[in-house]
Amino acid sequence: MTQGQLIYKPSDNRKIKVWLSDLIYAQAGKSNNSMPLAIGYIAAYSKKKLGDNFSFSLFKIAEELIDNLSTEKPHVIGFFQLPMDAGFKLFNR
Repeated sequence: MTQGQLIYKPSDNRKIKVWLSDLIYAQAGKSNNSMPLAIGYIAAYSKKKLGDNFSFSLFKIAEELIDNLSTEKPHVIGFFQLPMDAGFKLFNR
């Protein structure tokens, strides 16, 4: 297998959906207005290397990710987490 060669491709030629998340605390007024730079870089680099076979969606708010999961399913989902975020529970509503 050569570098950048696809290992998996849906049989119906749809794009492979990749969701990346860098979740913040949205409850009790705790919020971070910064851009999710790390996952943005990952998506941009991956798109450059892998081409148009993939679609990328970025999530910062946990509730938006959960709502989207109820209507569609990605092929791959990735979570960015810093050690200080270890206590954050995604599905604890």
